[in-house]
Amino acid sequence: MPLHRGIKKIISEMDLSGLETYRNRITQGETVFYVTTIDYTFGKVRGKLAILLNPHKKQREKEIRLEKVKQAQVDATSGKSIDTGLKKFFSKSNHINTHAIKREEHVDGLSFIFTNGKFSREEIVSIYFEKDLIEKTFHTLKGVLSLRPVRMWLDENIKAHVLICYLAYTLLATFRFLLYKNRDKFGISDISVEEAIEELQDVYRVYFHRDVSSSDLTNDNNQLYKTVTLSRRQESILKAISEKLAL
Repeated sequence: MPLHRGIKKIISEMDLSGLETYRNRITQGETVFYVTTIDYTFGKVRGKLAILLNPHKKQREKEIRLEKVKQAQVDATSGKSIDTGLKKFFSKSNHINTHAIKREEHVDGLSFIFTNGKFSREEIVSIYFEKDLIEKTFHTLKGVLSLRPVRMWLDENIKAHVLICYLAYTLLATFRFLLYKNRDKFGISDISVEEAIEELQDVYRVYFHRDVSSSDLTNDNNQLYKTVTLSRRQESILKAISEKLAL
């Protein structure tokens, strides 16, 4: 949920200083949250509001704001106008309003999830981020895999198209997992999945077949192949996925 006026008022009246305790600590992937819940009514729906604190995000938002305020103060001293979004942190005489900064810091690193289901705090966080994963999956399908609106009418054609997209995404997810798992090992820790796929566009494989009778074609020894890479970076990417691919 967005931080609208109603939630901001509730948060301003809460003492969140004791939120960061072991009891409230929940990990989601590599991110740590401190979570508490309160009874809340959204419209006419009764439920509970989960308040999530990300301490790393909180510190980052605080420092970014202070740096902007500091720069705005320098600009004001030199006669430049203060940015509209920062004016609330200054008095009419351009002195810093520390109380306004403290009020803003009170909501740093916070996010909110509303539910009317009977879920534990761990379940609320997990379900929400599974939703986030689904949204990122659709983003990938529309981006890297170029999934577009289906201009088909026959049921079997639509199912075939979606199946192909699903299989493509499965391959992409496997590619991402193996790349991130092994990229440090092969010195390509700075590369993203999209960059890796782009890098492999020029890689090709040459197959050699021995001239033998048709009865011998099932013998694996009758076929040889060589993967041709144009750079060491391409070879490193292939090895990160599977060292067999670079052969």
